[in-house]
Amino acid sequence: MYNLKTLFFVLCTFLLAFGSTVDAATLHAIIITDTDPRIGSTKDKVLIDDLVTQIGRIANMTVNKQVFDKANNEYLSAIQELNPGEDDVVWIYYSGHGRNSGDGWPQFTNGEYKYKLTSIRNMLSSKDARLNLVMYDCCNHGATMTADPGIRLTPAALDILFRSSRGTIVASGSSPGKYGHGSPQIGGFFTVSFIKALYEVSPADGNDLWKVVFEKAKTSTNAMCRRMSKPEQTPIYSLDGIAGDGSCDVPVQIAPEKENPNAVDPFQ
Repeated sequence: MYNLKTLFFVLCTFLLAFGSTVDAATLHAIIITDTDPRIGSTKDKVLIDDLVTQIGRIANMTVNKQVFDKANNEYLSAIQELNPGEDDVVWIYYSGHGRNSGDGWPQFTNGEYKYKLTSIRNMLSSKDARLNLVMYDCCNHGATMTADPGIRLTPAALDILFRSSRGTIVASGSSPGKYGHGSPQIGGFFTVSFIKALYEVSPADGNDLWKVVFEKAKTSTNAMCRRMSKPEQTPIYSLDGIAGDGSCDVPVQIAPEKENPNAVDPFQ
């Protein structure tokens, strides 16, 4: 009898441990940053890398994280080969120099290819992930701001944002025709403001938490611009299928800025 009880206990322990591993959602994060030392992308890499790790730990998610320099074209295959499960989250993040793509959302190039935010969004929509998040923080120039060290990420809020949300999110650190700003010491205004918003949001803010996050980030980004005597960059975002959908930004389409005319869109 003792042996049977022991065997039953061991079996239950194994099943619980194995089951929790199988059921754990995965956060697939691809982080791409420019290496230009004059802008804040190097700092953004550290900030986002750490944030992804914290989200995985607090939200009890498996983290599949890949970090690339902009000049390293290996991120193209990493994006193309993404194979998320139906309960997984995919987060594509870029920080560095960028240009308007002509459709109101930004793009960046590494000479051979141009990476339009909307093309990546469209490609991800064909995958099976529960939530897609595509963020570009482009064209960084000078300032300072950090999150209050006394504030901590809220598990309940992260559970709603990263474990329960379903749909596709795209976000740009600046509106069409505008520049983004940042600092080598602190990072991009939009990136820092987005992280700050994640720290501040809570379930008490209502059901539209992603909208709250991006509205906070937008307000904070423009406030940083004003404090540093920079033109407001006014971040834009779009929520597709997410709570708060329908109250998002619709960017005005403008002519794309000139760059390498031979660069091709690998997602079209």
